[in-house]
Amino acid sequence: MTEVLNLSFHYATSGVYIGIQYLHVAADGRAFAHFMRTWASLSRAELQGDPTCIEKSKAFLDRTVIKDPYDLEPIFLKDWRNAKQRARAQEMAKSEVGDDKEAAHHFCFMGDCRNHLEYPVPDAYFGNCIAMCFVTIRKDLLVGSHGMESAARAIGAKIKELESNGGPLRGSERESRTNEWIPGAESYDTVFGRGRLWKKRAVHIDAAETIGLTESRDGKGGVEIGLALHRIRMYAFSLLLEERAKSLS
Repeated sequence: MTEVLNLSFHYATSGVYIGIQYLHVAADGRAFAHFMRTWASLSRAELQGDPTCIEKSKAFLDRTVIKDPYDLEPIFLKDWRNAKQRARAQEMAKSEVGDDKEAAHHFCFMGDCRNHLEYPVPDAYFGNCIAMCFVTIRKDLLVGSHGMESAARAIGAKIKELESNGGPLRGSERESRTNEWIPGAESYDTVFGRGRLWKKRAVHIDAAETIGLTESRDGKGGVEIGLALHRIRMYAFSLLLEERAKSLS
């Protein structure tokens, strides 16, 4: 049986390192952040002798609050079982595309659905309440002079879909299900009572060609970006990034 949650601790002179692994079938990033804040508040209250530090909002555990008006459960289950076959097919298709400038490129991101369904879901809902959002755009648009703008427009249009046409579940029965930040899951505000979190790293993003987004530690609205590519492509990206940075300076 797969563990729902794994924790590891490493004590060093520079501080305490906490490694965390959890299954998204149990909770999404926002719900897990609530768990971490509650845990941290209990630790802080004990260390400081101040029970007022304890997290006030309790986790909402009633899973029946999530409705399935479009009978999507069997579709999602079937898709989950076929995930590996789909990934292999995508890899084969990728290798066959080559340098086709009109080839479709895809971007996937997670969207929080708590405030975008056709019925209310408590902010403190403890479970998985996210939608996988897929964006498709041609390669020639991405590598052109307005590639960044084209990508931003395509992603923005997909985000707007979460708030229209019946919410994120509308049309899900027609989409295939096969890139990490959930608003409200800010972890640098999680304090255990032994100092502020120094650094957060999402180590799992190296499992695929993934971009990881997390809030900046300085708390000024910045975003930290993590990128994982295969070695050769990562080297090429580093050269391009350095070249572009020099042109902007």
